[in-house]
Amino acid sequence: MEETSLFFVKGLLLGALIAAPFNARGTALVGRSRRDGFAPGIAAGCGSAFADFIYAALAGYLVAGLLAGWIADNDWVRQFGAMMLLWLGWQAYNAPLIAPAPPEGGASLLQSAKAAFSSAIGNPTSLVVFTTIFISLGADRGGADEATDLALGVFLGAVGWGIALAASQAAIDAASQRTINRASAVLLALAAFAVAGGFV
Repeated sequence: MEETSLFFVKGLLLGALIAAPFNARGTALVGRSRRDGFAPGIAAGCGSAFADFIYAALAGYLVAGLLAGWIADNDWVRQFGAMMLLWLGWQAYNAPLIAPAPPEGGASLLQSAKAAFSSAIGNPTSLVVFTTIFISLGADRGGADEATDLALGVFLGAVGWGIALAASQAAIDAASQRTINRASAVLLALAAFAVAGGFV
């Protein structure tokens, strides 16, 4: 039970960290919130978070099931997960600033969620990212319950970050974007070193 709860917490932190860098996903969410309001902004956050959940669930199945034996015999694969976190941090630090322009036309909650989901699910590299990071977090040593908790944590962490962005959309400007991106980069780098050192 304690192990399962730990994987859930890891998933929460990972979901928030991956969603935090202010890229096209974040600017679309803020733009949606500014045009259509708080609720459609949250709906957009839930839509993109659900895409994360699907990729995270697939990654968990691969790591805890199909690839578990191979990973156990190739410890270098875990270090690759740390490198992936560093790469994400580098991307966050160097992300260009994007003006969060409101999207054309109003949208319902369902339309907001569907648009965000379609955009996020169209990035299959997320599967590679989640798979390698899950390996580095030790998901291969767990089972289906641990993998499910990781995926659920990723979803809720991303939703939480989406709610925070929707709530603070009026305060988002170039300076806050830069601060968010650089703070995300530092946290991702620290996570990478923690993974590489076997602390998580």
